[in-house]
Amino acid sequence: MKQELIDFKFMLLESGFNVAQANLDYRNNVTWLLFEKYGRLGYVQIESFGYFSFSSVNKPSKIYGTGTRILSEVWNPTIENAEYMVSKNWSNKNAELYSSLDEYASYPINKILNYEVQKNWTEVISNLENN
Repeated sequence: MKQELIDFKFMLLESGFNVAQANLDYRNNVTWLLFEKYGRLGYVQIESFGYFSFSSVNKPSKIYGTGTRILSEVWNPTIENAEYMVSKNWSNKNAELYSSLDEYASYPINKILNYEVQKNWTEVISNLENN
């Protein structure tokens, strides 16, 4: 995974987002990840020219695809970009949404990528303190 994306992943985790990344043999070259907050999912990737783009995420559909690009050419991604992505449902109102990253990772077509879901650090610490 590219360092810029790793840095952004840690920013997301520190800010209360859950994150999922593909756990593949070539994961050092993976240029995307998914994030979740408020029960809504977003997708971010580094494009070939080095900027980030953000997209909505919905269940695959012949009519609605798997999501819609919302933000493009973001050179310095911020938590505000991620918050913006989960602030509302960007997908078509008739598109079926995932309820969580866990559901996304277990969805049949996504299982092949062997997603690793990482919970936000606040949730992890709270669970450790309560056990």
